[in-house]
Amino acid sequence: MQKGSLQEQDHDIDRLIGTVGNIKSIGRNMNDELGEQNGLLSGLSSNLDVNLAKIEKTTGGLNNLVKQSSNCCLMTIIFGELLSLVFLVIFI
Repeated sequence: MQKGSLQEQDHDIDRLIGTVGNIKSIGRNMNDELGEQNGLLSGLSSNLDVNLAKIEKTTGGLNNLVKQSSNCCLMTIIFGELLSLVFLVIFI
């Protein structure tokens, strides 16, 4: 009776060892995947920083252009575009 109980315990321990091995393998796979994802996020973050700097530079340039342009010049451009639009609507 005790021998059967010991064999059953050995069998349970073997199954438990197998389960722990599977969990260990899953944990390693998760660690590898998280490492890859972290690398991708780091690359994305640095690309985002570069693009943000470019956008800020462009915005600054556009703000300077608007400040330097006179209202008369802007109105002339808008009037020219409106004339072009009317021409296109009438003749096309």
